[in-house]
Formats: sequence, structure tokens, C-alpha cells
Amino acid sequence: MASGSCYVISDIHSCWEKFPKSIPRDASKVILLGDMWNKGSQQIQMLSWCLKHRHDERFVFVWGNAESRANCEVVLKFFPNQPKLMTPWFGTHTGYERNKNISNIIINLVEQRVIKLDDVMDYFQNCLKWYHVEPGNNGIKWICAHASWELNKGFHNQDKLNLVYDSHNLLAKLRKKDYIPNIPKEYNGYNWIFGHVPIYSFSNQIDPPVVLKKRFYYIDAGIFKRSRIIFYLKIK
Repeated sequence: MASGSCYVISDIHSCWEKFPKSIPRDASKVILLGDMWNKGSQQIQMLSWCLKHRHDERFVFVWGNAESRANCEVVLKFFPNQPKLMTPWFGTHTGYERNKNISNIIINLVEQRVIKLDDVMDYFQNCLKWYHVEPGNNGIKWICAHASWELNKGFHNQDKLNLVYDSHNLLAKLRKKDYIPNIPKEYNGYNWIFGHVPIYSFSNQIDPPVVLKKRFYYIDAGIFKRSRIIFYLKIK
């Protein structure tokens, strides 16, 4: 990457054939908003890429529900005496089995000594961030999280489950015409970027971003399900 711009992308879902060759040439930083794995057929390639670049300062890795679930399963397998899961799973049985797929792949690769457990846990424990704040242009700062944010809480009090699942349904609130978000003073000068929910599921727009209440940007292009091109939001 040449020195230059900062981009945000979400929900690649193992569509590795479209990534990383799609990374903009002028990018000096790419913020990856989680769900790098699952659903797609190239999970091992995507996992290998993440492990290889986990300490590369050009990339910022943010927790998604896919990473969180994989972490939970790997910890249960190899460290059964550790405290309870970081983010409990909820959803249909089908959804559970689908999201467990990458966990099984990681476990098998570790057991076969194809990858090192230390590298996997280093990625989970030292490289992934629950959210990322990036200065943009014109005094705007960007809060980058996978799924949601609690506006009534400060940076250090965010619910991890909400960050990766939108368990408090911020998107549903933002879509209501009569909803006016109560944004505390500490968030003046901030915009938000989320992935997690494909824009075709709640908007008539073909391409992201979908902007709600002028400050909340949704950028999940539905790369896997609708074979969309990878979308990068340039914020600097």
C-alpha cells in the first residue's frame, strides 16, 4: 500500500477471491469491521490472511459476531477451564451450525499442526478491537464497530454483545422517521460506521453506504449473498 487514504470495509465472509486484490491502491490503512470468515467457500485462505497480517499496522481488525463465535468455540475446546464465553451465542440452530463451521476449521488446523494455537489466540486476544476510532477530515471522527453502539454509554462502557450483534436494535430505531437520537456532548464531532446488516435487507439502495440520521453509515454490501463487489468507504 502506498501512503494515502483510510478506508473501511465490512463482512467479507470468506470471499477471499475478491480480497485482498480489491484493496484501493491509495490506501494507507484499511479498517476491517469483522465477519471476515463464514459463509464463503474460502475460509482457510481468509483465516490464513488474517493471521499473516494480524500485526500489520496497515490493517485494523475489529470484532464481528463471526470472530467472536470462533473465539468462543476455540477457547471451549483448548481452554475449558477459562471463564464463560466472551459473547454468548443466540439465534437459530441452523445459524449456530453455520457459524460454528469456521471454529471447526480452526480447531482441525490446530490439531493437524497446520497453524499454531498461539498464533490464533494472539489474533483473538491482541489484535482484534471491539471498536476503533479514526480521525477523518474536517474535524470529524469516525466510530467504527461491527454492528451497533449504545449512545447512552461512554466508550469504555459499551456492551460487547451489542457491538457485534446490535442486540439493542439501534438500526430499527434509526429507521423510524420520528426517532431523534439523543447524542451526548462527548459524541459531538463523531460519525458512526457499521456493517453486520446487509443494506438490501433494510433499504432500497443498491450500493452502500446507507446513511441514517446523517451520522450513521451502514456499509455491508452483501458481498456473499448477492455476489456484490467489495465496497470500501473512504473516510480520510
